[in-house]
Amino acid sequence: MKQYLVFMCPRCRRFTNAPLGQKRRICSYCGKIIDISKAATALFDDAHAAADAVKRFNAGKDHDFDEAVRQSREKILQLMPRERVSISSLDDGTHDSPLPSGKTSRLLMMLERMAGEKACRLDEIETACKRYGLDWDWVEPQLEKLYRAGTIFYPHPWLVKYLGEAVEKPKGPTVDISGEILAYLREQGRKVLVKELYARYAERGVSEESVDASLERLMRKNEIYQPLPNYVQAL
Repeated sequence: MKQYLVFMCPRCRRFTNAPLGQKRRICSYCGKIIDISKAATALFDDAHAAADAVKRFNAGKDHDFDEAVRQSREKILQLMPRERVSISSLDDGTHDSPLPSGKTSRLLMMLERMAGEKACRLDEIETACKRYGLDWDWVEPQLEKLYRAGTIFYPHPWLVKYLGEAVEKPKGPTVDISGEILAYLREQGRKVLVKELYARYAERGVSEESVDASLERLMRKNEIYQPLPNYVQAL
């Protein structure tokens, strides 16, 4: 049975989880790309136990997490793979093709080649950066921007899929509808697709930018969270 790690997002300080051996994942609450190898982690025997622990730790029992980390440290060191994927083991078709001079163009080329036909692991994207003359510290925030622009999406918290360059939309004035969104999410009592919110408020002439800004306000106030990428739910 696959074991899972539980850890804290360095940006929003909410807890989440990932399978043992996974190096990076997207925070379900704020969209931050988390480097699991740099986080304090607690080990659990399966996904169900890890999910229960995430709920418990997010309820504010931080001392439980500290104790779980202490008990897990030795087990994790024994179970983590000793060999890492080497750059030379990845064949992404760049051997005979010249690379563009611009960093953004190289990033989009890498995403199209590696994550265009099917989703690719974030760990593989990081490993391939050197082959494209890119630095991961620059690539990481660019991925967050591309996600917000709709150029990529995360079908799973540690997978990225390239959709193609987004068409720039004209932006109108933004309005705060966070109160209405929160009331609607509480009324639904379930996770709601963000695109559903776009469609709901577009009928009243409210822009997607206004919905995004309102959702961000609610995230910062810990009124809502993301149970899955592209979904939101009231707390």
